[in-house]
Amino acid sequence: MTKPNKKKKPGKKDLREARFPYEYVIDLNATKAAIRCGCSVRSARELGSRLLRNVDIKAKIKELQEDAQKRAIKTADDWEREVDVIAFFRGHADFYKKDGTLKDIKDLTSEQLAVVHEIENISTGGGEKPLVRVTNLKLYDKLKALDMKGKRLGVYKMTLEVKDPYMKYLEAIRRQKQEKAG
Repeated sequence: MTKPNKKKKPGKKDLREARFPYEYVIDLNATKAAIRCGCSVRSARELGSRLLRNVDIKAKIKELQEDAQKRAIKTADDWEREVDVIAFFRGHADFYKKDGTLKDIKDLTSEQLAVVHEIENISTGGGEKPLVRVTNLKLYDKLKALDMKGKRLGVYKMTLEVKDPYMKYLEAIRRQKQEKAG
């Protein structure tokens, strides 16, 4: 009669090996990753080095790094889109109704809301019922967004070439001295 097939409970070693790739991609330090996985400080360097040679662990680390790179690119693309919205926004008049009053927030588009930095309501005079109600709408700084976009695109890179009128003269003197010496 055969014994029923029991699944073996994962040991401490298996759990460490499973967790190591996730800890390693945090700072790319094998020793610190091994310590965070529960290894003693004394043996962490050796264990970290050994785990980095493991083919399965290498593959998992590569997979995690590729995922992180994709997320970073997505984040950079999102940043770029947000800066573009602020830098190239031209719909300032669309914040107002035909009678000149500011539209309700719920009536603004997502692009309009993306450029709004602050909304301030000011009520003055009249006690409970104000005589004057003013809403100030402060937008994100368009010039700063354009500046950020320009830096990102390398617009500000320039080379400055200085031509010294005496340089040709000095070069000619140096050549004459070399000819006389040689």
